[in-house]
Amino acid sequence: MVQKCALLSILSTTLFFALSYIHAEDFDPDINFWPIFYYNKDTDTGEKEVEVFYPIIGWHKDKNTQVFCFRPVYSVKKIPKEKYKKSEFLWPLKYTIHAGNRTYTKSFPFYSYTKDTSGEIPEKDRTFFPIFFSRTQNGKDFAIFPFYGTFHHRFNRDKIQFILWPIYTEVIKGDRHSWNIIWPIFNYSKSTKGDEYGYKVWPFYGKHEKERSFEKGFIMWPLYTYVNAEIENVGRYKGWGTIPFYISEKSPVSDSQSILWPLFNHVNDKQRGLERWDYPFPIATRIKGKERNKNTFLPFWNIDRKRNSETVSFAYPLFWLLHYKTGNSRKTDTVRFLPFYWKRDEYLIHEGKYTRLRQIWPFYKREKEPDHSTNFEVFSLYPFLDDESWERNWKPFFHMYERRNDKASRRKTTRLLWRLYHTENSERLSYLEMAPFFSLYKNKNNNITCFSLFCNIFQYKKKETDRYIKLLYLIKIPLTLTAKNEKVTIEQ
Repeated sequence: MVQKCALLSILSTTLFFALSYIHAEDFDPDINFWPIFYYNKDTDTGEKEVEVFYPIIGWHKDKNTQVFCFRPVYSVKKIPKEKYKKSEFLWPLKYTIHAGNRTYTKSFPFYSYTKDTSGEIPEKDRTFFPIFFSRTQNGKDFAIFPFYGTFHHRFNRDKIQFILWPIYTEVIKGDRHSWNIIWPIFNYSKSTKGDEYGYKVWPFYGKHEKERSFEKGFIMWPLYTYVNAEIENVGRYKGWGTIPFYISEKSPVSDSQSILWPLFNHVNDKQRGLERWDYPFPIATRIKGKERNKNTFLPFWNIDRKRNSETVSFAYPLFWLLHYKTGNSRKTDTVRFLPFYWKRDEYLIHEGKYTRLRQIWPFYKREKEPDHSTNFEVFSLYPFLDDESWERNWKPFFHMYERRNDKASRRKTTRLLWRLYHTENSERLSYLEMAPFFSLYKNKNNNITCFSLFCNIFQYKKKETDRYIKLLYLIKIPLTLTAKNEKVTIEQ
């Protein structure tokens, strides 16, 4: 009860001073009782910002975007012109995206929901992996695994139907119809044209063939398997093996042999002009060709050179270098020592612009954008590249020091210990704050100067020739007399 009364007292006091502050002044909309309550409006751009019990509640609005946060439980971002909305609940556990006619919801790791109203008939897709699946397009898809289910156009199949999986499964792909009893043991398949059929009693014997196209099968799988196929635009492909002792595959474009796979494997890719040796896969690999050379012995080293890229790693996956080129438009150089060090340089060739990133996690992070805007952070807990969801929901809790230089708006911002020390400088304004002790604000366009102590308990303001002191938010003491005040005095 005492805690509730104390909280109610704080809220009512804050609201009283905030309302008093609003009505007492008509040209400066800022209200600063940070971290309890903070309000700011940029009179030139219309940008608004509200913080309540920072960093718990935050609201921001500009001409394109609206953002509300109740950290770390909930946040929402809206872009009305693009019909875009993204809401997050305990990110990254759950989020919902509305983009135009499409809605997508993901609850990690099991549930997902998609709704698309762009067509004549709305389509809904719902999954609770691996138990429940449904899709309402034409009312066709529904499944409660493993009891019953019907899918259309999923898993590269036209139709899949099962009853008490794996007891009964029916699959349709093109003109091929296949039935499985106690999958994968019993199978029978045929085509509607009658030129393709197959059957198997796994692992004893199986056969599948299509006239003038292919034939494949097995005897006592995996002791003997074979395939003989005519592949369009490739030619005759033949393969056989006694897995894992020996496997052979031959075609006009490539040949391969494996002995005691994965201990030894050799591939001769005639089409791409390269050879590959694995001994064993994937630990030791050697690739040699016209456009690619690779030498790998994991986890000690991996050197992979292609026509447009080069990757070098040591103690994989902890440390690696990456050089990548996209045609004649972009070059990217990356150095990573996970999770501690990350360096990335990206060069836009035609535009002559650079993007740079330096990060020593979790202590230091520095970024430079193509327009030469920069961002510098100390104590940055997120080990990957910037993620706006992380910045909305979690970053304010760990905001030790940040310095931004935005070239587009020509604004420089510095924050230390959240915003206990806060500065902003641009062509039109200058702001310095050491919360809650003092703040100094200057607006060069409107010729406004404001100095305050202890959250505006004492405040001095100047606007052009008008000057005054304000005490306790309500008591206003003019320091200059306007013409109107002089006239009133004479009449009196």
